[in-house]
Amino acid sequence: MLRYLPGCLCMGALSLALLAGSTQAQTVDFEDQNGAGNPIVTSISSGGFTFQSPHFHVIQGDGLGEPGVFLAADGTKAYIGEEGANLGRAFTMTKTGGGSFDFGGFDGAELWINPPAGYPNAVAIYVTAQLAGGGFVNQTYTLDGIIDGPGGAADFQHFTANLAGVTSLTFSGLGPTGGPEFGFAVDNIKTSLTVPEPTATLALLPALAPLGLLLRRRK
Repeated sequence: MLRYLPGCLCMGALSLALLAGSTQAQTVDFEDQNGAGNPIVTSISSGGFTFQSPHFHVIQGDGLGEPGVFLAADGTKAYIGEEGANLGRAFTMTKTGGGSFDFGGFDGAELWINPPAGYPNAVAIYVTAQLAGGGFVNQTYTLDGIIDGPGGAADFQHFTANLAGVTSLTFSGLGPTGGPEFGFAVDNIKTSLTVPEPTATLALLPALAPLGLLLRRRK
């Protein structure tokens, strides 16, 4: 006859460990900011993070800007952006109070629908990540040039990253020749990595269960 030994309990312990390691992705979406009037700011706190720059904007999500000059839209309450030219400055994101976080990606766009003279749009967003263990990682995210203004769904693109243990992120807009100070917009920054949902682990249990069983044949 077959007999189950206490070793079968290890499968339950393993499944609990896997479930405990599963987390939900978190997002800084700037919905706690007031974008009315597209205020100029040098520092804001949103979603547990601090954003700083010599000059940037909190922008209302419907994309309305100066008369006759519309800004990118993504249908949310607010996002942040740089207008370019001599006012275009990189902005840096850190965890409020210090510490490290993960970077899972963001939504990005060109800022202007009709750029005013001397305020060109970026063709790419350049991100520099400072790592908790030392060193930097640089990544260029190319924009698609599709911007149709208020009500348009195509203005923002989603970009994926996969960096753990970041202490700061610096975003800047690159022009056609690679120089900085070009208009761009950022929203929905993922501050944790995407991992399998617990249901995915549960679905594996029936197939893995025999691995946690020790069988002994009694003569």
